[in-house]
Amino acid sequence: MKLVIPNKKYKESFLSAIKGYKKLKNKSTQDKEYAEMFGMSDKEFDNYIQTIKDEANGINLKPGYSSSITYWLIDNEEYIGTIRLRPNITKKQAENFGHVGYDVRPNKRKMGYGTNMLELLFKKAEKLGLKQICISCYTDNIPSKKNNR
Repeated sequence: MKLVIPNKKYKESFLSAIKGYKKLKNKSTQDKEYAEMFGMSDKEFDNYIQTIKDEANGINLKPGYSSSITYWLIDNEEYIGTIRLRPNITKKQAENFGHVGYDVRPNKRKMGYGTNMLELLFKKAEKLGLKQICISCYTDNIPSKKNNR
């Protein structure tokens, strides 16, 4: 199991996960956002990867946003989920959405992958010099609320 920078090697697995979000019947607030965010065609994939690179370098950020490093959790060469680290947030950003955002593809939930992603990300954050990490989640995201204690 490893965190990787998103890339074309895992394109098919990633696109398969997108279909899982679209098929969910009872979507949480976060699932709805991810279904929209990940609702891309094959052709848009390259643009998505470029956007991730830009966000990591602070390029073309939305107003009020800071840079964000995106990683994919890969297990046995399969895309499992996405986790983002925002290392340079303001106090207000910490209160609103924290340093970390993550999601696990629907068919891999309740298997401990969220916890695994966080543990791997904490090691990367430590290497960047972050001593504390603020994580928040939507009130209807019960699994994340349990993980984020």
